[in-house]
Amino acid sequence: EDLLYRLKVIQIDVPALLWQGSADTVVPPDAAYHLARRLPNCRLHVIPAAGHYWGFGQFDTILEAVAAALRQA
Repeated sequence: EDLLYRLKVIQIDVPALLWQGSADTVVPPDAAYHLARRLPNCRLHVIPAAGHYWGFGQFDTILEAVAAALRQA
């Protein structure tokens, strides 16, 4: 059984995008690497020197990555 922080990791059957700040102290980067290895079709984006709340104000970056993934689907 594969547990991640006491939560059972569920295999997701669709492409997944995962973002992680490299300096996140709330959710350690190792958790993102662990999850990305277990999800099929997962793209992990590690944001250098970013903390847990890096995405606030970065909506263009997020939407651009989602749009690119949709174009490739």
